[in-house]
Amino acid sequence: MTPAQIETVQTSFEAVFLRKAEIAGAFYAHLFRAMPEARELFSRDMHHQREMFASMLAITVRLLNRPGELNEVVDRLAQVHGRFTIAPDQFALAGTAIVAAFRDVLQDRFTPDVEQAWKQATQKLVSRVALQLKD
Repeated sequence: MTPAQIETVQTSFEAVFLRKAEIAGAFYAHLFRAMPEARELFSRDMHHQREMFASMLAITVRLLNRPGELNEVVDRLAQVHGRFTIAPDQFALAGTAIVAAFRDVLQDRFTPDVEQAWKQATQKLVSRVALQLKD
């Protein structure tokens, strides 16, 4: 990712930070549409799950320009998700769902530059998780 893309992701996230619960809800809606079988991986307490997702999203966005710390967080994320035997291509669907959720929430502020930056960010994270899941 370029420094400008990192700034774009961070700025767009700041713009909707107070709506992070809405982003989390939209993320899971998109994820479950793309991968209905994933729904069974979650407890009935989706409120708690959405809160955890929003927190993790905030942490990863904040760390985008600190790759060492980001890699540690992403590696822990991969460990947690590794117990569910999630395939790398399934994890890629999560990246697509994140981008779609931001498109839903940002609406007209989801410009092509914002979209490209979010795609780069999610690809970076998904690629790192995929490497960890293969091990």
